[in-house]
Amino acid sequence: MKFRLIVLFSFIQIVAFGLHGKPYEWQKDRKRYTLSEKEKAFNEYVLKLHREYSYDWEDNELVLYLTEHRITHVMNAEAIQRHNRIYVSLSDVLEVTELKARSINKEGKVVIFDKSNLKEIKDENTSNAYKIFAIEGVESDSELEYFYTLRMKRKVQETSYFQFEMPAKEETLLLSCPVKLAFEFRVYHDTVRIKSDTLNGRNRYSIKFENVPGLAREKFSYFDTNRKRVEIKLAYNFTTSTVRLNTWVDAAKTYYKTLAKVDAESEKLVDRFSKTLGDDPQWILVKRIKNVEDKIKNSIKILSQSSQSAHRLIPDILKYKQASVEGIASLFVLVYDKLGISYNIVVTCNRETAKFDGSFDSWSYLDDYLLFFPETKGFLSPNENELRYPLVPPKFTATKGLFIEPIKIASVKSAIGSIKEIPGLPYSADTDDLLIAVKFDEDLETTVITQQRVFTGYDAAYLSPYYDLMTSEQKDKFVDELLRPSVPDVKIVKWAASSTMVEQYPRFSVETTFTTNHFIEKAGKKILFKVGELIGPQTEMYRDDNRMTDVENTDNRGYDRVITVEIPHGYKIGNTDALKMNVSYKEGDSIPFLFSSDFSIAESTLKITLKEFYMEIYAPVSRYEDFRKVINASADFNKVTLVLEKL
Repeated sequence: MKFRLIVLFSFIQIVAFGLHGKPYEWQKDRKRYTLSEKEKAFNEYVLKLHREYSYDWEDNELVLYLTEHRITHVMNAEAIQRHNRIYVSLSDVLEVTELKARSINKEGKVVIFDKSNLKEIKDENTSNAYKIFAIEGVESDSELEYFYTLRMKRKVQETSYFQFEMPAKEETLLLSCPVKLAFEFRVYHDTVRIKSDTLNGRNRYSIKFENVPGLAREKFSYFDTNRKRVEIKLAYNFTTSTVRLNTWVDAAKTYYKTLAKVDAESEKLVDRFSKTLGDDPQWILVKRIKNVEDKIKNSIKILSQSSQSAHRLIPDILKYKQASVEGIASLFVLVYDKLGISYNIVVTCNRETAKFDGSFDSWSYLDDYLLFFPETKGFLSPNENELRYPLVPPKFTATKGLFIEPIKIASVKSAIGSIKEIPGLPYSADTDDLLIAVKFDEDLETTVITQQRVFTGYDAAYLSPYYDLMTSEQKDKFVDELLRPSVPDVKIVKWAASSTMVEQYPRFSVETTFTTNHFIEKAGKKILFKVGELIGPQTEMYRDDNRMTDVENTDNRGYDRVITVEIPHGYKIGNTDALKMNVSYKEGDSIPFLFSSDFSIAESTLKITLKEFYMEIYAPVSRYEDFRKVINASADFNKVTLVLEKL
């Protein structure tokens, strides 16, 4: 079966260019790779990946020539579909100097991409232009090959990944630069070393990965964080100085200056704006912090994707009520400073992509802003409208960050930086609790259920604002969708919802009364009651024996559930032991992960109490089996069916 290889590139002129003599080139008349039976068994297999970074001075500006060369073996239609689109990011690209692509089928027939087939398309969402082309004759058991060279603005730090879901035979990195420049590297999730030498007045650095296994996308783990990768940093420019470049000290001063230093006009506007916020220095500090946050976020629209300079400038932000991520962070900093509320600027990165490494001072880790209040030990996310102090996106917690503390020497304002931990919030910041009461009708075919579901913390923060904006019909649909995953035939009798604040955290409660036949089955004279399904679908990890990565939870969280069942007159429950479970993950004297259930019967009422919590973000892969037992315990309970027998 034949397919067309579709390749996309941002629209930009393609020209020829030579890199210090000969330009990068592929082997013109190469033969297909000879694969072992084991290698042929993979549906997709990276045969070669080569990335080359060549830095040069041009008109006193440092430019980068980046080459990527990839050969992938594809065995079937699904593999071709996964690899028939190739995207090249052209952020900071000045020109494409070379582009070639071809396929080689199992008979050795070569099909070369014809540049005249380029077509222009445009992404309406991003306004980026692309060129698209197709290679005819791609079929199963083919090798797909391409390489390109980009002339780019300089990059003083770079992240390069060398692991994918599919395995790779050979992957190499080569970086060359003028001898007066020095780069440093950090390799993650591998022990390979960087080799370096100097040749013809240029420093060269190289690294080689061989037989890299594919990395599975595992539950309770982030794919990018665990991939083999190389962080690259320009550390010295000896043409101007012997001082190390772009240290954490430099970052602290630079980011503080970006957010906290303004001109006289902006300072007057901030002073005027601050007086409208109703701040009272006599309030407790948390109330003052939250008041400022609420007033700013309720009046300024945050444009998270904006790069317009107007959305970063204080006069325009206060006039048009719109701000970029950087602009809103700056406004918060200036207002808290004006009101005399102590803060630290915190700059960190998304741990779903990479863990902040304080021992390697690459600014590639400096992506996202938080504010930290030393006196309360709480954090605030300036650009997350739904999340309010002390809730911040979990992806920025349980990792490290650069804490920037403002200082003042005489009349000069500056800042000092230090690497510190951003702790995860306690599990009370993310709870999803159930209080359920069950009654049977006279025919023992239908149950009447009253359920109160209470979200506290993160879920409530995202639910409450949108619920308040819903129409009556939308609210009805929302409640129905909340129940239907666990009660497919639900018939709602009545419902009510409410929002409150509990110990700084938002709480959203939905109470419903409904009828359903779903939980009852009859087996002769016995009644089967699927009590476990009342807690809703649960994560299952029964088939996951070849774990590769450590456990990483999104956040700390907890679930308390109480179920009361009125036992029908003339019946007893024959298998109440199925309700007793106690599965815990112990760490010394502490229990960070737990699922437990127990019951009691008083007169004709069965009361089931369940407790489940996850009080730590991480667990090592060596303890994965213990963690999995806790996860599966809730799934096991979900399958519990009580047998009601006549007395």
